[in-house]
Amino acid sequence: MYTLRFNHRALQRIREQRGLSRNRLATVSGKDRATLWRWETGRQQPDLRTIGQLANALGCHPTALIEWAEDDQ
Repeated sequence: MYTLRFNHRALQRIREQRGLSRNRLATVSGKDRATLWRWETGRQQPDLRTIGQLANALGCHPTALIEWAEDDQ
C-alpha cells in the first residue's frame, strides 16, 4: 500500500536551489526557523495547508514537496 507523505529532502533541496537560507525561508513563509529545521530533517511533518504555504514561499507547486511512500507492513 502506498500513501502520500511530505518529502523533507525536497524541501531542503528546493530551498537551497532557490538560494534561500533557512532564516530567509522562515521570514518569507512566516514559519519558525526551528520548525523548518525539524521539517527538513524529517523529525516533524507540516500539514497540507502549511505545505501549500511553503510551496508559495519557494515558488514551486505543492506536489514538489510530497512523495509516494510504501507503507511498512
